[in-house]
Amino acid sequence: MALAYWMSGKREEAIATQTKAVDLLPPGESNLRTELEERLLSFLQDKGDLRTAEQLSRNILARCRTNLPADDPAIGGLLVQLGTMLLVQSRFSDAEPLLRECLDIRQRTLPSGHWLIDDTMSALGGSLSGQGKFDEAEPLLLMGYDQMKDKPQALKERVQQARQRIVELYDS
Repeated sequence: MALAYWMSGKREEAIATQTKAVDLLPPGESNLRTELEERLLSFLQDKGDLRTAEQLSRNILARCRTNLPADDPAIGGLLVQLGTMLLVQSRFSDAEPLLRECLDIRQRTLPSGHWLIDDTMSALGGSLSGQGKFDEAEPLLLMGYDQMKDKPQALKERVQQARQRIVELYDS
């Protein structure tokens, strides 16, 4: 129902309905709760309510850290999602440790050369660049973009973001 509201442009109704669905779940339904909360998180981000989205993201991450192995790829995904949300808010130093941890997880668990590793390198480089750590940021930004740009599975939006981060580095 919430998705139908969202698709018809009724953003507030979608968020309220999705929130109610999460609240109605009994304890112990962690997989379904995470799925519903991730949809709610998407709604909140699209609406621009980053403060609420950040808190929800931190709650999901905390629960997943309790229920999943430390190097589970799902934790890496949550870390980069929260880290990039912080980048959008220019909270570069807050994003850095999350993106470093994500990069570590992805380098250990994904096949070498996977585009998500490149994407995370670029995001971490963006965080460092935003803090004025240009010498540390540059190789990550260049390598992340260069390795990702020709991979067909890499999302075009992410490749464009990686390219834009390099432009911002050299404009600084």
